[in-house]
Amino acid sequence: MSVGERKPLSLVSKICFGLSGFLDMPWTVFGAYANIYLVEIAQLPPLFGTSVAFGGRALDAVCNFIVAPLIEKTDTRWGKIKPWLLGSLLLFAPMYTLVWYDPDVVLEGKLAWYLVLYILFTLAKTALAVSTRTYVMYLSPDSEDRDSATAYRGLFGLVSMIAGIAIHGQIVASYTKVQIGPCANGTNNPVNTTNSTMDHALLAEEKTGYLISAGVIAAITFVCILAPVVGTTEQRDNSQTSSQERNLSALKMLRAVLTFRPNVYILGIQFCVQITMTTMLGAVVLYVQLALDLPEQIHNATLIFAVSLLKKPSLRN
Repeated sequence: MSVGERKPLSLVSKICFGLSGFLDMPWTVFGAYANIYLVEIAQLPPLFGTSVAFGGRALDAVCNFIVAPLIEKTDTRWGKIKPWLLGSLLLFAPMYTLVWYDPDVVLEGKLAWYLVLYILFTLAKTALAVSTRTYVMYLSPDSEDRDSATAYRGLFGLVSMIAGIAIHGQIVASYTKVQIGPCANGTNNPVNTTNSTMDHALLAEEKTGYLISAGVIAAITFVCILAPVVGTTEQRDNSQTSSQERNLSALKMLRAVLTFRPNVYILGIQFCVQITMTTMLGAVVLYVQLALDLPEQIHNATLIFAVSLLKKPSLRN
């Protein structure tokens, strides 16, 4: 069937692709709460927590240059993008849940646990992000259809960021209240002074909250990103890799990606934006928890701040 004879991309296909924007949900929650979780809940040194939280962003930028050439060289009977979508999704969902699990091991074991998990988590997230961004090129040969599908993805992405902060905050807060209520009488909130004085039973309650939140967000993300896999059709003739591309080595392909200025600029801008938003959200969590000594209000403050970040751009539209 020629390009002119193709049917327009259906609304269902656009919505299914747009749901892949929910990848922003776990990544936003991770950026906002990873630092405070590692320091207050997992009881790790603050320097390590900060390094993991922000090092993940740097690793994400680097992985883009590695994953993109590998996707470009992929050519299977199921298409070019869908195998990457499904494979990275099957790795991403459990990795996201496990990064909020605190193993009962010595400090060195915890450091190794989180280091390995966060590397795998970032690799899976990068593969998913690159796959979903690239997949729009194989949905339809019509630029208007692609632009419309991208707009749906952007809209769902904004919704997912707010939803993620709200879901995580409310679930964790419901368990945090258990530790604040009975301990508030006669003391000045003693369970939130340092990361080494929190009562073990109360700490276990909050760990449970983090795990339940992780499971809920991982399940939502899994279903939403699975939508374009089962609800859309990858255009085979668009996704076929040319013989010239197949003859390029991985090193030459990587060099081409690294020297393609528009790609480098876009990744650089995206990295700076993500670092800024992560720093601001993470700073709000730390400020409310440690400076204001209001751990029961973290979820409200973070949600309000996240909404305020999106308010100004929405008014411009």
